[in-house]
Amino acid sequence: MRVLTVLDRQAVARLLPRDTCFRLAARAFEETSARRGQQPNRGIIPLGSPRGAVLSVMAGVLHQPLLYGAKILAVYPENRLRGLAGHNGMVVVFDPDTGLPMGVLHGGELTARRTAAATAVATRALARANSRVLALAGAGEQAAHHLEALLACLQLEEVRVWSRTRSRAASFAQAHAQPGVQITVHDSIERLVAGADIICTLTSAPEPILYGRLLEPGQHVNAVGSSVRKFREIDEVAVQRSRLYADYLPMMEAEGGDYLAALASGAVTADHAIGEVGQVLLGEKPGRTSATDITLFKSLGIVAKDLTAAYHALQRAAKEELGVRVPFE
Repeated sequence: MRVLTVLDRQAVARLLPRDTCFRLAARAFEETSARRGQQPNRGIIPLGSPRGAVLSVMAGVLHQPLLYGAKILAVYPENRLRGLAGHNGMVVVFDPDTGLPMGVLHGGELTARRTAAATAVATRALARANSRVLALAGAGEQAAHHLEALLACLQLEEVRVWSRTRSRAASFAQAHAQPGVQITVHDSIERLVAGADIICTLTSAPEPILYGRLLEPGQHVNAVGSSVRKFREIDEVAVQRSRLYADYLPMMEAEGGDYLAALASGAVTADHAIGEVGQVLLGEKPGRTSATDITLFKSLGIVAKDLTAAYHALQRAAKEELGVRVPFE
């Protein structure tokens, strides 16, 4: 009897530990930059209400080995005001031998884990090796995942947190206290980023919260929060001052609001991006060239990350007999 394996949030978290996610994210970056697959730009359908809510569909195929499927998410930026996750949906993958659906995974948990892992891989490739101070602009679910991922791969000594609501930032700092790491709350973006080595923007802000005039030589920025062309967390000057890297250039050119605004304003030209993180990992493009470079990773998410993570989770689930197995003829 054919069965469909369903993995909920807890199962996905158990089957995709951080170190595994790092390896899978690096592989997805490299497969993407080697163009060993097909990844059409995501389909985005605005829902009208609540503000900024969209239905997002990402589908794709990787060829070595054959993996394919799709992720369907309802993205509700204002869910944070209700204490709910902003990304909710599922990843569906198919049996490469038969074409039959083989698994459905919790899309929110998988997205959060693979996104944070991709940021960690990009940070290791582009930030200064001696980076010790992390600044988190945002105190939601993605901030929690990013903190855990970056603590796992960097020798951080200080973590700074900012949120539009100070009480939210304070609660985050208290909940994520770490031995040997100082976690501080900041009331302004200016104080948050001054002297930081790594800056992660992890908000649903439709307009810039991080300005290029605030950036200092040697800093690395991960712009993660905005994933549609109408939203941007950083301004034109920040893009202009940085060595810019994408996870997938066609996606950034279609939906990278930060980059597109800088391009439209004339702050940068179409050849401003150095390349993709996968190209840096493969040795095809240079990463940081000096300790004073400002590097910028524009994260938009690619389905290759979802597919590699989903297939790995399903393989482990079969071995460990996890998940719910549903007859599906």
